[in-house]
Amino acid sequence: MLETTPTHVVELILSYDQQEISAWDIFSHHLYYSIRARDCVVYTSTPNFIFANTVYASVSPIHVHDYNTGDKIVELEGHDLAVLCFARISSTQFVSGGADNSIKGWDIEQGVQLFSLEGHYGSIRALLFKDNILFSASEDKSIKLWSIDSKTCTKTISGHKEAITLLSNHDGNLLSASTDGMIVIWNREYEASRTIKPHNDSEVLGTISRDANSLISYDRISIRLFDFKKDCETFSCPGSHAILIDSDTIASVNDNALNIHGLREGGLKKAIVGHKTKIKGMLYHKLKLITCSNDATIKFWDIFTSSCEATINCPRPVLSMYEEHKNY
Repeated sequence: MLETTPTHVVELILSYDQQEISAWDIFSHHLYYSIRARDCVVYTSTPNFIFANTVYASVSPIHVHDYNTGDKIVELEGHDLAVLCFARISSTQFVSGGADNSIKGWDIEQGVQLFSLEGHYGSIRALLFKDNILFSASEDKSIKLWSIDSKTCTKTISGHKEAITLLSNHDGNLLSASTDGMIVIWNREYEASRTIKPHNDSEVLGTISRDANSLISYDRISIRLFDFKKDCETFSCPGSHAILIDSDTIASVNDNALNIHGLREGGLKKAIVGHKTKIKGMLYHKLKLITCSNDATIKFWDIFTSSCEATINCPRPVLSMYEEHKNY
């Protein structure tokens, strides 16, 4: 659905409210298009975004759409159960991981399944493509390394005691996190070089590499900064999501408040309250913070003045937001 014809170059963010994926023009704040999508996992990456319905379907088709227009490019079927995660491996190819314990490779242009990788004994919860290696993390507590060329598992690494739900990159090394709060950083030989548990037994929802020697992590109730040189936590605050503004400043979400913290000073710089209910998502784009909430609004904030520059009123509570990732 097109509501406006902008004269500027369109930059979009996506929001999701459990019924629709909506694309909003960052500059004009107008709705650019919307797509019906109930209970889904969304993955964004130039030039496409991908989503799969998950909750109410035993077979979960994958829908690939053009990021800039919303037009459907292709619908792909192959998983026997819900699709839980994605990773892009080239400009036209991506992989998906499912609750059927399998990883599927797809070609968007041809609209076909390229391969299926089997070997895990639990749902695939995270995928990462790095240095021409595909990493998969599973509820079977293991990480597998796959060669895309030979379509074979080249290594299996273990070190977690519970399901692994997050894979990321820290200073060029693989990072993984699990539902019991454990974070492991693996060296180049894929041996566990550092293991920390900053959130006790709570699942780690995200990590941010501040630099080679420090890591920000967050769960559903707290945000923590761990200094590897000092081998201790140097900052913590309540919150369920964090974004690194610069090397010494983070933005965090705590219920309906948007907070700005100084990591060096260790204190709260600004507390911004504008939403009526819990903030569910946050993005940082060109010196502006964008938040979405259960109060069915999306708000645009000036990082310097803390003022709300615009509010988008949505038809339903907004559960999450996504932006364009230029991977290729």
